[in-house]
Amino acid sequence: MSLFVALRIEWCKAYARVRRWKEEVMLVEEEARRAPVFLEHRAKEWERRVKEVRVGEIPEDQAEGAIAYGLKQAVMYRDIAAQIGVSMTEVRRGRGKRRMKAVEEADYDEEDEIGVNADEDELEDLRGGASDDDFVLRGGEDDD
Repeated sequence: MSLFVALRIEWCKAYARVRRWKEEVMLVEEEARRAPVFLEHRAKEWERRVKEVRVGEIPEDQAEGAIAYGLKQAVMYRDIAAQIGVSMTEVRRGRGKRRMKAVEEADYDEEDEIGVNADEDELEDLRGGASDDDFVLRGGEDDD
């Protein structure tokens, strides 16, 4: 076999790999487009099922359970859709490395702490400086 024939075979194999890769990219892009649409459809389907629960015809606790389950399913499908959106758009991490979960961190301000103490001071002023037990004994309601 000549060198030319061997190079031609390798070129054909490489060309086929490129075409398969392009097809795979097209399929993944289409999946990324369709998945959130499908999951939103499923969420709306569960919400429709919730609206169809016959509250007066079945026991109240069963109706309440069916409604809660349906709403939980709708939320689950929307959460999955949001998760897919995040995973499709964020930068890929290395193999074996976990994605950082988006957690909303509450900002801690000293003013918030001051506000809590101010509320307690205000409550004490309303009670006339009496302790909780004294206030309850005099006929006030317990706030616990």
